[in-house]
Amino acid sequence: MAADYDGLLNRLAADTAPEATVASPLAVLLQLIAAHVRNIFNFRTSDQFYGWLEATLPEVVSDAVGTGARSAPAQLAGSLDELDGVLLGAIEELSRFMNVVPDGPTTEAFLRTLWARTFTQVAAAQEAWLEETFIRRGRGIVERLYPNAAQRRRLYQYGFAPVIGRRFELVAPAIRAELVGAESYGARTPAERIALFERLGTLIRDQPGFGFRVRGTVGDQAILANWVGVLRWWMQVPGAEAPNPRILRAWQRFVSDNLEFRLGVGVGAVVAEAWSEGAGVALTPALNTWRATARLPWFGFWAREGNPRSLHSLLPRPGVGTNPRNSQHAQTSV
Repeated sequence: MAADYDGLLNRLAADTAPEATVASPLAVLLQLIAAHVRNIFNFRTSDQFYGWLEATLPEVVSDAVGTGARSAPAQLAGSLDELDGVLLGAIEELSRFMNVVPDGPTTEAFLRTLWARTFTQVAAAQEAWLEETFIRRGRGIVERLYPNAAQRRRLYQYGFAPVIGRRFELVAPAIRAELVGAESYGARTPAERIALFERLGTLIRDQPGFGFRVRGTVGDQAILANWVGVLRWWMQVPGAEAPNPRILRAWQRFVSDNLEFRLGVGVGAVVAEAWSEGAGVALTPALNTWRATARLPWFGFWAREGNPRSLHSLLPRPGVGTNPRNSQHAQTSV
């Protein structure tokens, strides 16, 4: 496979004329960062740019990073955070799977090798500064921006861009506490079950970057304000109010974007961190060891691995009662 990839790179290099421009996502990201820096800071020299790049956290540029704000500083901060996510992932892979403790020189050598094997290197071979930007930022992550190896590991495990991951770290313990406390979920009443999801949603709802997000329309803002009602309808809680057919599609969009995706990602990130904490890097998740390794009840496994659209199956149907055997996913069923 490695030989095939090398061959592909060589063919691309041979087929690409010197003046040709091939869009690579990483090259576009680096060019966007450079353009924003040039327009905002008007640096005169490369040394000024690289010095800034090695030492500046995204939130220093704009505290609106990750919120969808469209100002030039917010876009620059968001672009930096995305680049940091790529670099932090590469650095953590170096640490985890190559048994290397990253420092500045080691990180630089690794990233130069990585760059030489990327499509970006072929697509923008005439732009040496792209490589230098990539390397300098990566070295800055290890030496200045994210020097704590344990924090880098957590941020990598969460899967968010680093600034968003650091925000998530503040609520992750509370989410984990809710999961740990769900040991008896299969035997709870419908009211107790839906209350757990309401608490989880409340922890996520207002968080910038990973919380619930809707358009600025009056209708969508009203749905956000009524998110508990939407949750209850989606979970088929007995007596939950259904939407008017005119706004059914908007409710479904909110469920897909926020209850299935954003809430699901938040819970999944905590479960993944719990597994990694217990397993280290050597084990592949397995059903027979999952609970002991993650130190979570089976509710955590289901919340991480189950089909979000089947969440309502955890609530007893009207007239069925609250016996855990009547739940499709009682604690003893996995």
